[in-house]
Amino acid sequence: MVDDREFRCADIHERNRRLARWAGQHMGFSGAWMDAYEQEVVTADYEAPGCEDVVRKIAADFANHNIAIDAAEIRAQIRRFGG
Repeated sequence: MVDDREFRCADIHERNRRLARWAGQHMGFSGAWMDAYEQEVVTADYEAPGCEDVVRKIAADFANHNIAIDAAEIRAQIRRFGG
């Protein structure tokens, strides 16, 4: 029997994957670069409970690519993608 935690984990994984694709598109990633970035974002979510570890990772990546999207917009996208 599958419990609610497994469904929640799958939902969070999918949310992070979609968030990574959104962020990766802003940074010009595609193909293997996008696939690798998705994995980085999914992995970043295991650093601490909640989504702030993902927000910090993407915000830092945007800053490194001189993209003016702040943490508030990243959080808005998390909500949009189901978080």
